[in-house]
Amino acid sequence: MPPLVPYPSEPSQRRRRPAPPDERDAPVPALETPSPSVSTAAIPGPPATRRPPVDADPFAPTGVRAGAFVLRPSLEQSVGYDSNPNRLTANPKGSAAIRTEGRLNAQSDWSVHKLELDLRGGYSAFPSVPNSDQPEGAARATLRLDADRATAIELETRAALSTSRPGSPETGGAVGRTRILTLGASAGMNRRLGRLLFDVKALADHTQYEDGKLAGGGTLPLSLDDFGSYGLKTRVSYEIGTALNPFVETLVDLRRHDSRLDANLYRRDSHGLAARIGNSFDVTRTLTGELGVGYARRTYEDARFKPVEGATFGGQLVWLASPLTKLTMRASTDIGETNVIGVAGVFVRKGELEIVHAMRRYLTFTATGGYSKSVYEGAGLEQDSWSGGFKAEYNLTRNLAIRGSYTHELLRSTAPASNYRASIFMFGLKLQR
Repeated sequence: MPPLVPYPSEPSQRRRRPAPPDERDAPVPALETPSPSVSTAAIPGPPATRRPPVDADPFAPTGVRAGAFVLRPSLEQSVGYDSNPNRLTANPKGSAAIRTEGRLNAQSDWSVHKLELDLRGGYSAFPSVPNSDQPEGAARATLRLDADRATAIELETRAALSTSRPGSPETGGAVGRTRILTLGASAGMNRRLGRLLFDVKALADHTQYEDGKLAGGGTLPLSLDDFGSYGLKTRVSYEIGTALNPFVETLVDLRRHDSRLDANLYRRDSHGLAARIGNSFDVTRTLTGELGVGYARRTYEDARFKPVEGATFGGQLVWLASPLTKLTMRASTDIGETNVIGVAGVFVRKGELEIVHAMRRYLTFTATGGYSKSVYEGAGLEQDSWSGGFKAEYNLTRNLAIRGSYTHELLRSTAPASNYRASIFMFGLKLQR
């Protein structure tokens, strides 16, 4: 049977005349934009939006611009308790502690050269213990003049104010604290020749002591120990890589006292020589610092004094264990002045450790520890000092923070009536801009 097919007259098979297209459905012809000629500039489009950079420290001070300088002021007010303000051995008396501290940092914003000023001053008052207040401060102004791309001249002036404790060997018998003021200046030049860096600096400092008051009346003539120090410091370093940058450093200095003889009729003028070698490094920005070892010797004009000499070690190491944790270690060696009978100088070695950890971006904890050993050459006198503490800082805003701290100090000495122990608790607010 043939397959079935529809009839030609079937409605579905009828051919229909296509309807004319509606003009409204016709596509709209695009406007032809002539291509710009070679001499015609293209119209720029909107700039691409970029995400703002992440602030590494969202609570760091932003500063206040004053002309070509950026000022960063801060003020801190704290209250607490000190178990032994004068660091006495017998019958220590505690007192409430009230501390006020202010600081101002100013830095230039010049294309060449640089001027930086750093001022800090503080005052600690202890109402329950007379003659125990502790003023302190430091000031430093540094000017760098860029002579050319490889040469720079550095000028600096500085000042420092501190106090001495009543029970120290230098102020034995004095009541209360005495002030120590140091004024200094330096001028230097550094020049780079390829991978070699030469640095030379002349230094001048003068230290002044306030006379002490004796318990039975009278005056302890500490001003006879005022002295000036004048030195020349040189350093040559060679850059090999991030982990190996050796250097050689020397220091030659003279110390001249305002009074030829001290209260015990000793001539304490001296001259010293120190040299050290070391290495500075920066390993992938996580381990930075420098370490050096050397030797120091100081010779005195008084024939009764033997030279004070010994090995030295110093430097600083900063380790970023993680983005939230930083560890800092410092060490130094110095030959200091003294007025103890029969002692030429004091060989002092110090070490410090600090660990900072940010639990949150606004909450930081700090643990500190320190050790110092002082050897009085010629008298068999030694002092060992330990310190440890804990600090916490909570940033409410970029300009306001709450701080709390605890510090414990311990001294052990071979001299009689010199040991002490002290605990300090402080709590306060810090304003910064």
